[in-house]
This record gives sequence, C-alpha cells and structure tokens, in this order.
Amino acid sequence: MAYDKQSELSLHDIDLIEKCLRREVGTVSSRAYNKQHPHFSEAKANLALIQSLLGKLQNQKAWCSGTGDVASVQTA
Repeated sequence: MAYDKQSELSLHDIDLIEKCLRREVGTVSSRAYNKQHPHFSEAKANLALIQSLLGKLQNQKAWCSGTGDVASVQTA
C-alpha cells in the first residue's frame, strides 16, 4: 500500500501537530542535555528527529488564500 502524495489538513490540525511536537521537544530536551541520563544518546537523536520534522512541516506548508482554513501538505 502506498502513501497519499498529498493530504489536506486544517490550520487547526497543523497547529495541534506543531504544538504537540514542541511539547515533546521540551520533554526530550531534559534528557538530551543531561549526559548522566541513561537514555542520553537516544534522547539526543530523538530531539534531532523531532526538530527536523518541525522544520519539514514548516517548509511544506502551502497556505491557501481566502479563508485560510486549509493547508495543503505535499510529500515528495
């Protein structure tokens, strides 16, 4: 089964996704910057992945004109 190449999300959907990812950044950061934490390396890698995902999401937003309540997110 193949992924859809394009999906429509409301601005509320995207805001919620970003908000949740940013909250997770806060949670993971406490472990990623504590070298004494047993999962330090894993947390640092996860933090980089989340930050990369936030960047990709931001870069792929194509805001609609008009009402502005839908964003089209396209994948490669």
